[in-house]
Amino acid sequence: MPRPRPRSRPAAAQAGAPLVAVAVAALAVGCGGAPDGADGAADAATDAAPDRTPAELADDLAPYALPADCTGLPTWELGAERHPQRVAAASAREAWVVVWGDLLHLQPDGAVVAEPLVGVNDAWRCPGVTWAVGRAGLVARKPDGGAWQRLDLELDVPDGFDDVRDGGVGCDGDVWVGGHREAFHHDGAGWRAIPTLPTAFDPDDPGAGQLEHDVARVRGAGRWRVATSNYGETLAYFPELDAFDVVEGTDDLISDAVVFRDGTGATLYHGHALVFDRDVALMHAASPLHAVRAARRADDDIWLVQSAFARHFDGVTITDEPTPIFNTDVDARADAVWVAGHGGAAVRSAAGWCHVATVTSP
Repeated sequence: MPRPRPRSRPAAAQAGAPLVAVAVAALAVGCGGAPDGADGAADAATDAAPDRTPAELADDLAPYALPADCTGLPTWELGAERHPQRVAAASAREAWVVVWGDLLHLQPDGAVVAEPLVGVNDAWRCPGVTWAVGRAGLVARKPDGGAWQRLDLELDVPDGFDDVRDGGVGCDGDVWVGGHREAFHHDGAGWRAIPTLPTAFDPDDPGAGQLEHDVARVRGAGRWRVATSNYGETLAYFPELDAFDVVEGTDDLISDAVVFRDGTGATLYHGHALVFDRDVALMHAASPLHAVRAARRADDDIWLVQSAFARHFDGVTITDEPTPIFNTDVDARADAVWVAGHGGAAVRSAAGWCHVATVTSP
């Protein structure tokens, strides 16, 4: 499939400098050390800015308060070959994991409870609320102590396509999820469709047709939103267009994206990473943020996972830590850092990683 060519932007979209992209491209890779105390320093000066999301306001300026060690942490048995693909952390003692379409609640008493949802692809946490998205237009939220509330999207999709949500971002009043050829925003009252702009296969040949772009998942930081496609494209939301437009393609499956507070970021694909800048409208330097999934607490506090390692980026240095599982996802809070994947799930303590959720052989 041809890679879409970057298009020129309106003047309002071209202003600004890729501050974080330059810093990321120049990173030095380090080793050893754990997160220590007051992270999120780069965001501290703007903690009252109007472009901060509820999750950022609630968590990313807080210092780490991880368990001292593995003693006393609950453990869970997930069952035979029930390897989780996604994790959403509530604390070091509670989380939700996605296992082949099922959403399992790992409760503080060691119980594993299957939630009454089918076809779940991803889940995330907001203060006091768990969100889940998946097949057949599934979008649902569950307040702590309450019941699941469905906010499903009922959409017409072409024959042979499934209406799948692979991931979303945001909390009550500002939730973004993907669609077939559009993204959707929930403002607390209802859904609004936001289109993706098609790209000409050949700008010099109007008869060559256009490439339509789907949205697999939406990621973001502050007021910026970035979408990733099942076909390898990265798209950014431009408020002046009220649409997602292509930044550039990777010619490969994108597993996640890291977004910084200036609108730059890195697309993750098959363990590689490319820095993007929504204002320049093209991929540029390769990034050392090699990973398959990422969890951002602040620009200087990002956790990533790659095979049997968890990687912590403090804004300057990347620290690699071996984990007891083969990782496919990570979620990070001030009081809990979780990884999940082949072999179960693990929680970060101040003394190291604790293998708290295990999988049995058939």
